[in-house]
Amino acid sequence: MPCSRPSFGEVSSTTGEKVQKTPTSTTHLSFHKFIPSESLPALTVTSAPQQDFTYFGLDTAFDKSLAIIFLQAHVIGNVAEIFETFLTNFRENHFAPEHTAFWLKICIWLDPTHEFDVPRWHQDGRYWTTGPEELPYKVGTVFKGASTLFLEPREEYVRTLNESYERLCMAEYSQEERAIEKLWTAEQFKEAVVLQGQPGELVRWVVGNDEFAAIHSEPPIHESRIFLSFLPGTEEQIRELCSGWKTVFVDGEDSSRDKAE
Repeated sequence: MPCSRPSFGEVSSTTGEKVQKTPTSTTHLSFHKFIPSESLPALTVTSAPQQDFTYFGLDTAFDKSLAIIFLQAHVIGNVAEIFETFLTNFRENHFAPEHTAFWLKICIWLDPTHEFDVPRWHQDGRYWTTGPEELPYKVGTVFKGASTLFLEPREEYVRTLNESYERLCMAEYSQEERAIEKLWTAEQFKEAVVLQGQPGELVRWVVGNDEFAAIHSEPPIHESRIFLSFLPGTEEQIRELCSGWKTVFVDGEDSSRDKAE
C-alpha cells in the first residue's frame, strides 16, 4: 500500500542524558550564530497568546512591527531588538536569490507542559509541489527556553522512522496508533545522537524530502518558551501553501492575514 508522509511537525527527549555533542554543519542540518550569547536580552513571558503569530506573504510586504507588537504583548524585555537581529540574519544569509516570500511562525508557551516529555520525532512533510527543485528548508531559533532537538543525520535513523510511517499508513493514522508509534520511535532513538542549538544560534534544516529532511522534535517544555521559524520560498510556492491551508497570502495589496498551525 502506498504511504504518504504526515504533514509538518516537531518533537522531544525527556532528559539531558541522551548523547549530546556540539553541533557541526552538514548539508541538511546546520547551526549558525546570529547573536552573541552574552548579548541575548533577559526576557519574561507574561501571558500565552490564544493563537500563534503567522505571516504568509512577500518579503517586501512584511510589516515587522506587527510581529514585534505581538511579541511585546506577551513578553517583557528587549524582544524587538533580538527579533530585528534574527530577521536581518535570515534575510542576509538564508534567503536565496530565488526566494521572494516566506512563512513566519512565532509560538509562545507561558507554562510548563508535559506534552513533549515523550519525543514526537518526525520529518516536516512537503509544503508545495511547484518551483525550483532545490531542497526546501526552514530556519528557526528560540529567544527563550529549550531549543528544538534534532537527530544527527543518519540513513539508519530515516529507515527507522520510515518503518513507523508505514505502520501508521496501514492503521490510517488512528489516534491510538499515533500514540503507540510515538512511544515506539522514542524508544528506538533513546540512544541516538541528539543535536541542539545553543543560545544565540539559529538552525537551518531541510524539509519536504523523505530522504534528507531532518528528523526533529520539540524539546521538553518545562519553562516558558519563545520559538520562531521561517520557511522561505518563491511567491508561487508560498501561494500554493496558502491555498492548501486556506489562509491569506499577503502581497502588499491586502494587509489582511489569517492564522495557521
